[in-house]
Amino acid sequence: MEKWLDQIIVDITNRKNKPVKPRKTAGNATKYFGEAKFKVTANCMKCGTCEKVCPAGNIKLSDDVVFDNKCETCFACINLCPDHAIYSTVASPKRRQYRNPIISVGEIINANNKNYNSEN
Repeated sequence: MEKWLDQIIVDITNRKNKPVKPRKTAGNATKYFGEAKFKVTANCMKCGTCEKVCPAGNIKLSDDVVFDNKCETCFACINLCPDHAIYSTVASPKRRQYRNPIISVGEIINANNKNYNSEN
């Protein structure tokens, strides 16, 4: 691991990123831990933030918030939901949210859009 540290530091400094491609099969988390059990409370205003911040393309917004089986357990949907409306059976609904203060939600959405657009 230490042999990669210098390269990792350079990549972070240069804000290099590698796209996370949506999967057509079960994601890593699903494969190893079973289907992620996400719940949406009545607080959900269907703003679409969860769908936009999911790097795996696991969430679709229609009349309801629908979770597919491609979850990578990044918990971006939970941590970035402005209504605190999403929770998982492995994380209590009262769990505190965390957002990296250096990276904006817009930057996450833009990075995801670039990833999805490169797939199409």
